[in-house]
Amino acid sequence: MMDLIAFAAIVAAAVFGYRWMSQVLQDSGRGRASQIIMGVLAGNVAWLFAFALLVMIGLIDVDDAPEPVADAEEPATAQPRPDSDPPPANTGRELAAPDAPGQLDTPTGEVEMPPSPPDQLAADGENASFESAYEAIEAGGSYPPEYQQLERMEGGVRISPLVYENDRPEVVRSETARAAVVAVYTTFIDTDADQVRVVAFPMRTDIKQTFHQPLDVPTHDLTVTRRQAADAADDLVGMTAFEQLTKPFGNLWGWSDKGNALQYSDQGPGAFVTLERLRGSN
Repeated sequence: MMDLIAFAAIVAAAVFGYRWMSQVLQDSGRGRASQIIMGVLAGNVAWLFAFALLVMIGLIDVDDAPEPVADAEEPATAQPRPDSDPPPANTGRELAAPDAPGQLDTPTGEVEMPPSPPDQLAADGENASFESAYEAIEAGGSYPPEYQQLERMEGGVRISPLVYENDRPEVVRSETARAAVVAVYTTFIDTDADQVRVVAFPMRTDIKQTFHQPLDVPTHDLTVTRRQAADAADDLVGMTAFEQLTKPFGNLWGWSDKGNALQYSDQGPGAFVTLERLRGSN
């Protein structure tokens, strides 16, 4: 009944607007064509005004319209690393990892990957996105070579976090250790390499980055096989596949809770313990 009343009110408003404008123009001596055109415009304005008024007073409820039926969605599946073209440099994975300790990542909809048998711990990398450790780390964007933070080496990479003159020694040590861990596990996540050599030392600079001075303390130089890295992560965070260290982030990937635990001491063993375990495997 209320809908019928509302419809009648809108029609009446349109008719009133048309007749009123036509009469005004007729009284002013305008032609029939002008009366019809302006009358139609006036009628449209009148019914729109009436419609808005009826919505305001509650006679018309715009929320009653039926919602379209959505197509059935396929169930979400785990996507630790999307199969896509390599991402451009300086846009990379570290955007999804916390810049400071203490930030936990709890992605919604992430599916726990089924454990792999022990003999498959070192079998990851079959769908490698990059041919070398250098290319994989460069794509992450956190250690750009143009700032002398990344360099190719025989069998691996040299990686250097930027540090500043006022940084405390413990900050320099932790950032250097974390860079070494990042280099090792990024290599085995994104390439099919069976072994990698990583040399990590800090690169001092100023706030405007007008110079880059390598520091020889602290320095990490280690060679790790895929099996050794897998065993270390399994012992420390219960990893059964390298992809468990990652989580989807657009066309890229970020570090999962387990990946962060290998780097940050407030979320797990941290970088120092991880490096010691990797060295102990040699």
